[in-house]
Amino acid sequence: MLLIKTLTPGSVVLFQGDSITNAFRKPEEVGTSYRLGSGWAMIVAAKLQAEFPEMQLKFENRGVSGNGLTDLLARWQKDCLALKPTILSVLVGVNEVLRDRLRPAVDMAAFELHYRQLLEMTRRNLPQIRLVLCEPFLLPSATVGVSVEDPSAVAPELCSRLRPCQRLVRQLAEEWQAVFVPLQEPLERAAATTGPDYWLFDGVHPNAAGQWIIAREWLSAVAGITL
Repeated sequence: MLLIKTLTPGSVVLFQGDSITNAFRKPEEVGTSYRLGSGWAMIVAAKLQAEFPEMQLKFENRGVSGNGLTDLLARWQKDCLALKPTILSVLVGVNEVLRDRLRPAVDMAAFELHYRQLLEMTRRNLPQIRLVLCEPFLLPSATVGVSVEDPSAVAPELCSRLRPCQRLVRQLAEEWQAVFVPLQEPLERAAATTGPDYWLFDGVHPNAAGQWIIAREWLSAVAGITL
């Protein structure tokens, strides 16, 4: 059953992750269009609130730029459990690859441990929660300026290093009966006709068109809505 059909009026949908989810959100603002940021989370919320006004659905964005799994764990009580979400959507993993580009591979044992800790803590405290796990993604890019700390372009080998993380997220979604939102293949398919930078301006962060693809895939997987 699609998750949207299991919701009751006043249900809370929480988006968690890094800068891709953050999208310059302004938590101090009253208007949800500012609080949710200028990215895919706002597009999803706008569509669902417009489609189902009688449900009075509430949306929260707690994405924080630069975050990896250990950062999420450190703020999980305040930024997840205390909000008591009905649906939790997590998009995380790319910073595990980007933080140390000199490593030959991602520490998958640590990645799996921390992701499992996150899920276990969530389900233990919120046993009825519905989970949505989004696939982290990268596209090769020659654009310099991924971050102030590390302005290197995204080389193809970096994309390859993300593959084990992507496989694990899919596996965890199956184990935890979560909705899995595939993102790598839809972005690769789109980039085949235009080049990667049209969708992700630096191989990591989406342009407007890339935000639309993420929102489209999320709505399709979670709500059965085709954009």
